Amino acid sequence: GRDRAVLVTELTDRDLEAEEPEAIRIASGLGIVAGIRSGDADVQPDQADAIVTAIAKELALDPGTTLSARLGALLHDVGYLAVPDTTLARARRGDPAAVEALRAHGPIGATLVARVPALAAAAPIVHHHEERYDGTGAPDGLRAETIPLPARIVATAIAYLEHLRDVDDHAHALERVRAEAGRRLDPGFVDALVRALAHRSELLA
Repeated sequence: GRDRAVLVTELTDRDLEAEEPEAIRIASGLGIVAGIRSGDADVQPDQADAIVTAIAKELALDPGTTLSARLGALLHDVGYLAVPDTTLARARRGDPAAVEALRAHGPIGATLVARVPALAAAAPIVHHHEERYDGTGAPDGLRAETIPLPARIVATAIAYLEHLRDVDDHAHALERVRAEAGRRLDPGFVDALVRALAHRSELLA
């Protein structure tokens, strides 16, 4: 361990192996709590982390970008921790104003994450994880490559896990993800997901 807080962007490749466990453990714990609070606990942070890691390997991303994407996968819903109970309850009842208010959970979460040096590199990913490749997403309506690369990877992993939760079948979930390529998701990262699932059978366990 280190005797001072450092940003992910300050780390060398050699540093990353020593720094990763603590940052990942912190992010995983926060992610579990946020998932329970959001009502989306079926999309487990460790599953999102595993899928993102596999996609990053397929894309041969550098260690720093990979770690940032992993942190973003674990922390994407952390903004729900700052949403009032009354807003969450109203949103679950379908109140339109409350549902709209929840769309701010990305920017709220990014603000929280940015205050923790070991996790700060995930802030742009948390902020933009609900952007859509076609530019119709939230919160800023970014499109295609203007969306941060790690956020596009995280969006791909989350989409797969959400579909898997809904249909409980890997092949059907992947079919749904492929249908979203070029609309919700980056087509290149959808292809990387397909390759990752084909090469790593443990992801299907």
